[in-house]
Amino acid sequence: MAIAAPPEQHRVRDELKRLVSATGLDDELWRVFGKLTFRVESYLEGKALPSAEMCWTIVEHCLTLQL
Repeated sequence: MAIAAPPEQHRVRDELKRLVSATGLDDELWRVFGKLTFRVESYLEGKALPSAEMCWTIVEHCLTLQL
């Protein structure tokens, strides 16, 4: 039996997708996140939830590329 993801998880995933898309490199995540790419992919796929610290790390990586 599959358990549906809570709405909060969907909101986190949607916001991460928006941030990554804003870099223009959403097809080349490794250029944005380097060694963190596999972890970020699991968040974007909804397989895992990032910690608060990891959320800030993702935001910093994305914003650095948008400047």
